[in-house]
Amino acid sequence: MPRIRASNIEEHKELTRGQILEAAQELFQAEGYLTTSLGDVANRIGIGRTTFYEYFIDKEDLLCSLVEATLPQIIRDMIAAVPREAGPAEQLSELATRTGLHRSAIQRALDRIERLADAPPEANVRRLA
Repeated sequence: MPRIRASNIEEHKELTRGQILEAAQELFQAEGYLTTSLGDVANRIGIGRTTFYEYFIDKEDLLCSLVEATLPQIIRDMIAAVPREAGPAEQLSELATRTGLHRSAIQRALDRIERLADAPPEANVRRLA
């Protein structure tokens, strides 16, 4: 019988989804997107792979959900860093500069994901040696 990790099913599902996203982020950063399997993510929080599929369709869905979950905070942080004492034009200029800095990082990440998606299947297999 599965463990319920909260006071009700809805809280349990929300908690489990958050734990999956957190584990995926940690593993993607530490091990890389390609070498992290869905089993690795599931094992990290103590759920089965079949349970994982109740929350995400596949690895790409997990990655997209991770971006969707983290992007709002990045935007809030960028806006909060804009000096309030500056005039509207200066604020907009500062925000545009900060967006440009993040745009290059986002573009690098997108380029890397595209390269990973185009890699031959054997490049996506973890070496067991």
